[in-house]
Amino acid sequence: MSIIDQIKTYEALTPPTLQRIGQPKGEVAKRGILLAPQAQKDLDGAMKLVGRGYVIAVLERWVTGKIIKARIGGKKHGAFLAMLNPPPDQVWELRVTEPQSQGRLFCRFAAKDLMIVTHMNTRSMLGKDGSPNWKRAMDDCVKEWDRLFPGQPPYQAGSVADYISENWEDLNA
Repeated sequence: MSIIDQIKTYEALTPPTLQRIGQPKGEVAKRGILLAPQAQKDLDGAMKLVGRGYVIAVLERWVTGKIIKARIGGKKHGAFLAMLNPPPDQVWELRVTEPQSQGRLFCRFAAKDLMIVTHMNTRSMLGKDGSPNWKRAMDDCVKEWDRLFPGQPPYQAGSVADYISENWEDLNA
């Protein structure tokens, strides 16, 4: 079964295993994002320090196709979406940078313009880049992906343009 077929199966369950984030009223969905079970729990749990509204705003920014500053690897600041330096490969973070307590949403691409958020953490809990907590969070992302999609790797591409169809700025350029 393809990843897309598996996503449809998960969405059809009651309650759905993967929760799709819809677009705000009056707007059009241009990209997709789904929350895995732990991410659904984190939205109301671990991310309380950040604020649910701020996290939802980040998710809706992705869904509605607003401009995204993105980078693959490296340390350039200002990214809304960044592929984290491996290992492991193909782990991305969506960044919640407002308010003062920041959050990170760990995710992988299922297809171009379609992400699965596996879990969320506050930036303060993760500590400095490269810390054991960062490594654990990245490993947890891979484990949850493997549980949801056994034997199926995430979507892989070579450039930001291959991951996001429109309205992006490549901070690697």
